[in-house]
Amino acid sequence: MQYQEFVIPLVRKTMAGDSEALEQLLLSQRKIIAVIVRRWTNCQVADTEDISQEVEIRVSQKISSLQSPEAFYSWLHTIVIRECNRYIKARNKFIMLNNELCIDELFVESDPFYLPSEYVELTEIYNELKKVLFGMPIITKQIIFLHYGLGIKQKNIGDLLGVPVGTVSSTLFRMRERLNTALTSYQR
Repeated sequence: MQYQEFVIPLVRKTMAGDSEALEQLLLSQRKIIAVIVRRWTNCQVADTEDISQEVEIRVSQKISSLQSPEAFYSWLHTIVIRECNRYIKARNKFIMLNNELCIDELFVESDPFYLPSEYVELTEIYNELKKVLFGMPIITKQIIFLHYGLGIKQKNIGDLLGVPVGTVSSTLFRMRERLNTALTSYQR
């Protein structure tokens, strides 16, 4: 069953005051909320659970203000990011996006398509990308995560982070240029 076929009816019922639908809705979104929280804050599991609970409380309190059930997904992401930022500010932590990708998970020797040479090449490319990403400012990492990781539009990213949409656009452009340069120099 596709996301909209399952979630939109639950959102409609929840907006109408159905508490059972609210429980189902929150349960269906728990994993994605936890993933976003974990990647955005790079916090421990207990903190992830605390932030996720705060998100669920906010969703329960604010669901009636949602303009359209179809906008639920982006609305939820906004709430999650705001709760993460509250957590970070309250604890005076730095936002450190988790740039680690386990290449081993992509290649398994039991996989009939496993090629050691591809594994080595992907590892080398990943290490080049990691060098580029490591040196990027926090705001750039946030913009990259929101745009490419969550698929949020540039205008919404600007609103969410409190920066002009032009800053978001130029940041994404510069990042693509840096990655392109890094990969081009790698291929030579």
